[in-house]
Amino acid sequence: MLLSVEDLDVSFDTGDGRLHAVRGISFDLDRGETLGVVGESGSGKSVSTQAMVGLSSGAIVSGRALFEGRDLLTMNEGDLRAVRGREIGMVFQDPLSSLHPQFRVGAQIAEAIRVHEPSSPKLLRTRVLDVLTEVGIPDPERRIDDYPHQFSGGMRQRVMIGLALALRPALLIADEPTTALDVTVQAQLLELMNSLQREHGTAILMITHDLGVVAQVADRVLTMYGGRIVERGTRGDVLTHPHHPYTRGLLASVPRVGSQRTVLQSIPGNPPSLLVEQPGCPFASRCTFVHDACLEGFPAEKHISAGHRSACVLPLSHASPVVLPVIPEATTEAASERDLLASIQDVRISFPGARRGFLGLKTDTIVAVDGVSLDIPRGGTLGIVGESGSGKSTLARALTGLIPLTGGRVEFEGRDISTLHRSERLALRRDVQMVFQDPYGSLNQQRRVGSIIADPLIIHDAAGPRGLRPRVQELMEIVGLNPEHYNRFPAEFSGGQRQRIGIARALALNPKLVVCDEPVSALDVSIQAQILNLLSALQTELGLTYVFIAHDLAVVEHIADTVAVMHRGVVVEYGTVDEIYRSPKQEYTRTLLAAAPHLDTASSGPRGAENGMDA
Repeated sequence: MLLSVEDLDVSFDTGDGRLHAVRGISFDLDRGETLGVVGESGSGKSVSTQAMVGLSSGAIVSGRALFEGRDLLTMNEGDLRAVRGREIGMVFQDPLSSLHPQFRVGAQIAEAIRVHEPSSPKLLRTRVLDVLTEVGIPDPERRIDDYPHQFSGGMRQRVMIGLALALRPALLIADEPTTALDVTVQAQLLELMNSLQREHGTAILMITHDLGVVAQVADRVLTMYGGRIVERGTRGDVLTHPHHPYTRGLLASVPRVGSQRTVLQSIPGNPPSLLVEQPGCPFASRCTFVHDACLEGFPAEKHISAGHRSACVLPLSHASPVVLPVIPEATTEAASERDLLASIQDVRISFPGARRGFLGLKTDTIVAVDGVSLDIPRGGTLGIVGESGSGKSTLARALTGLIPLTGGRVEFEGRDISTLHRSERLALRRDVQMVFQDPYGSLNQQRRVGSIIADPLIIHDAAGPRGLRPRVQELMEIVGLNPEHYNRFPAEFSGGQRQRIGIARALALNPKLVVCDEPVSALDVSIQAQILNLLSALQTELGLTYVFIAHDLAVVEHIADTVAVMHRGVVVEYGTVDEIYRSPKQEYTRTLLAAAPHLDTASSGPRGAENGMDA
């Protein structure tokens, strides 16, 4: 046994009272094993591991966390520093914020080694080069002296993995290491972690909300909710025969690649407040099977099968595969029969290179989009997929008129938008709106939600006869927000609710086309399902047309009628969802589909990780 956690309890004193983040959890981790911890944001996944290694500032921690027989919770700061890095490595979600921007990556890895194992500069550089080579950084002799911003997201995460494993720790804690990464990069990183684990026998504690990742790498799975462990078992048990309603709800929220289009079953309600002491099951308020016994106390873990336990009062027969209802084919047909709302014709977009050197000479021009032509049928959804840097978002901004074209034309209802006069461009803004990836970054945090949603109505003098506030509250109700929260600030809403605010703002002027740029990539699976269902319902109700951009192929398959696959500024394949996902013609498309995580537990590792490296 490498790690044994017993009755771990973590809380924080806040201005509103004591926040009870983790409530007496216990689990074990063996050497060379991968344990997946899943759950929504706020379930206590990250806090529990950070508290174990002394990284939760201000936390009130009790219980035991025995690592190789030593209790991490009773160690002083000096002893913990000696353990962190050398015996326990950590990989965080955002490598750009975890790596110091003003230090070269080689120097940062060297510092991590030097703190624990002093050596000569020459030997240290050799070890750093070995680390970079091991994690697949191309041309390490040159890249060792580069800064973090000179690496792509996938390469920065490779550096973080190298930094965490440089001293061959016995335990690697990976906290959302693949969130927001392209599917091919994600597959490469998961395969890298698996291969390093096989080579060095490292145990991995994988924290993620992506059930597809868990299905690819975990040996055992813990499901957390409200600071408690509600289900545990082998990967096969938990993912194929889940028992707890929360685990089943998570699995029902996930769109599948390559399967029939299904109705996503989002979990109703919101996670419980951790400031309120709840004697019963924390999931009771959202559970459709709630019993009186659920409210009296937290249920004892029930033995489902060998190694499979669930903290739920439901009978053992509730452990069964999750089967989602299939959307009738008639609702996804006839996209080709619709008239065109917009079209992209031989569009080229390039940007001047950065100035370098003493004379400020320009580097080569960067071609972001190179001769793309696409049709956008009225009332349908065009999905655009591809890796980061493929030109997806640049093309979206060109479609909305936010950036100029280098060549080609974009037509909306038969008119070239580049030739529109000022008043006509203003009118175009009514018909074409955009929903952005980061709902927190795209909303002004100093303004109230009501005024944010009202902006388009004020700019276009379109409040209507009933007045501004009733129209804004109507929009809030349409997207599933409480109209009474009109005067709240964005920070007072959850991530999914903030994305609903962005959708309400986009719908304010009754647009004909809504461009969604990665609108669900950073959301929990249950919240993602709510937003996808909302977009589908609004399309049916309001006759909207979508351009939906994402790197998650399962999401695009679920919502789109036609799909364009982009690679290095070019559309390499275009067709209906069935054509792209069932019989792809291009090798690049097949690579993307092979790299996408599946909820198929028969596979023990990432599927078809691309051998090539990103820059």
